[in-house]
Amino acid sequence: MKSSPKAAPPLGIRPKWTSLESVLRAPELYALCDKLGFLPPIWHKTDEFIERIEGSVDENSLERERSYIRGDGDRGDGVLVLTDPVAFGRVVEEAEEFFTRRARISQNTHELDCVIQLLIKIREQLVSQKPIQTATILDLTGAMWCGRNWQNLPEPLNERRTALDGVLREIGLARERPTIGVVDSRSYTLAKAAQGYVANDWMHTRWMARILATDMLLNLQSALKDREKQLTRWWRNPYALVVGGLLLAYVAMPFGIALCIAGVLGYVAQFRNLSTQSELERIITEVQSDFYSGRVLADRLEGLNRSRCDVPSILTEVLRSGPGSGDGRHPE
Repeated sequence: MKSSPKAAPPLGIRPKWTSLESVLRAPELYALCDKLGFLPPIWHKTDEFIERIEGSVDENSLERERSYIRGDGDRGDGVLVLTDPVAFGRVVEEAEEFFTRRARISQNTHELDCVIQLLIKIREQLVSQKPIQTATILDLTGAMWCGRNWQNLPEPLNERRTALDGVLREIGLARERPTIGVVDSRSYTLAKAAQGYVANDWMHTRWMARILATDMLLNLQSALKDREKQLTRWWRNPYALVVGGLLLAYVAMPFGIALCIAGVLGYVAQFRNLSTQSELERIITEVQSDFYSGRVLADRLEGLNRSRCDVPSILTEVLRSGPGSGDGRHPE
């Protein structure tokens, strides 16, 4: 009878999470997780280990085993083919050390022990130069699946852990995958992260608000710079249009007036866009300094929104929801 893996690894291209490294290592995240009652996330490390493992073995041998498990094909000899034995051995050792350290600080190590035992088994087979079964590797990558409840937390607490992981992942995805074709995936992903943050008041910290608000403001700033390029493309020199319109008015007044109007409109559009960028830069500087009133900055952003700057409403909610948002002081 064909067996199925205990947990399937995540599908699709796995993110690097390198741009999220400073967030995942921040003392503020450790303090928040400690307050909530669980350990900081490790899915960024499990993703890295899985990618390195799969990158040092023959993908065809893995795919044959996956097809057999799904019932789509016949089983081969089941022996793993290593394309880079040195890299494979290195990642197995690093993963074993990482999970062993994690197990030392975890109250419940059942899930971690499963991974550790598989890593020990694979390492011993490497040392003794015995063949490694492909199914063992699939069991390992499945056991490293990011959705596991590593600490066997009670469901209400696990829901909080999952929600926090979700917000952090969306921030990382927005940083690493800004665009997919013509789709503005960055804005959409940041909005999802902000929605998850706003909906969970236990997550509201000055630190989280600053990270989300900064990323969303920088994304908004990028959009304004793109608009500036478009305006420059349409109105390369508004002053020249006005002067040309005045000169042409003596020969053909309707065309001259039209050119003057186009020049004035172009100048006004460029001026408003540049002044909006200047104000947005000041807001970004305040948020990054961490000395600001979220309520005041949200009001200023809504003023910019009235000046044809598309400020996401969820961004102002993030600023208003942060602790100390009303007086600009740090929470105790």
